[in-house]
Amino acid sequence: MPISVLNRWSIPPAITSRDQLILGVDQPGPSNTGVLPGIPRVTVPGNVTLSTPNQVYRDKTILGRLSITAANVTVINCEIQGNTTPASGVVGCTNAAVSNAVFEDCTIYTLNPHYTWGGVYGHDYTLRRCNVYGTTDILNIVNSSIPAANRPYQTGVVVEQCWLHDPVWWTAAAGGTVHPSDTETHNDIIQQFGGLGTVIRGNTIDAQYARQKGHWMVTNPLVEPYTTVALNSLGDALNGPNQTIPDRGSGTAATGRYNTDDIAALMINATSGYSADFVFEDNWVYGGNYAVNGGGNSNPGGGVNLGSFKRNKFDRTQGTQGSGGNTTYTLAFLAGWAGAVDCPTTGPDANYYMDDRSLITVRT
Repeated sequence: MPISVLNRWSIPPAITSRDQLILGVDQPGPSNTGVLPGIPRVTVPGNVTLSTPNQVYRDKTILGRLSITAANVTVINCEIQGNTTPASGVVGCTNAAVSNAVFEDCTIYTLNPHYTWGGVYGHDYTLRRCNVYGTTDILNIVNSSIPAANRPYQTGVVVEQCWLHDPVWWTAAAGGTVHPSDTETHNDIIQQFGGLGTVIRGNTIDAQYARQKGHWMVTNPLVEPYTTVALNSLGDALNGPNQTIPDRGSGTAATGRYNTDDIAALMINATSGYSADFVFEDNWVYGGNYAVNGGGNSNPGGGVNLGSFKRNKFDRTQGTQGSGGNTTYTLAFLAGWAGAVDCPTTGPDANYYMDDRSLITVRT
């Protein structure tokens, strides 16, 4: 893969099939997610649109983007490269006809990085044992076709036993280029823009830094295309020219710029109606300025519950992603959810730090 991988996981020797993996026990990583080893795939050039209901599409390497425009489409053992004109998602599930789109054992990334690229974008999709990486946001949960009068809506999104990692960061010389109001992209592993009932269980969600992919310079006059400056040519992001951050793939020190703020493992928004009724359980969560950030999703009242956040395991790199361990940056729901979220701080269902199993304070 073009982006370095982590070396923490492997399928235990007794496991001979991915179906035997135990959710919340066997940690997703490079050896038990993504395309299946030893099974040939047919290369498909360009973009692919799957528009036939109940279709099963499998064993392909797609050199472009994959779009779903029908109900009950299943995609198995496919590598989707997105190596075409950038769009909102390497995989798009935005069509109103999409329901119950299923992706199993797929690898999703892009060979043509751009600040507009997301990994999987849309609604009513299920990911199982997928490896998704290398885009600005990794998963976006959004249904912009739902009228405001019909919000909130059921997102139909289920993410289980996936490896979600290595977002890429873009900067610009002026605001409004790579982000609507900022000079840098805001990277999130999972960002929900509104909706109910999202299930996120048993995944590795890695928001440790976002490596800079490029810098977009403003031309005079201000016209597209902007020009990119080579990766690593702009110095370091952290306090001085000699600052280094360990490269998690090789263990060596890597210079260059990293996004150490404006990044979350789970970002909960309300731009398409409020978000609630989450199931966020049994995940391994790394990094994030806020690991779980619910500050952009106000409690609408009326007895609405944000959902169930249980048995998640966190590292200690929240906050500035330095020494970490700051509980106020780990689970931060804010926005009026005190007493309206099922997030135990004691007992067998409590969330904890994976190094010593110490329990986590919830910020509301």
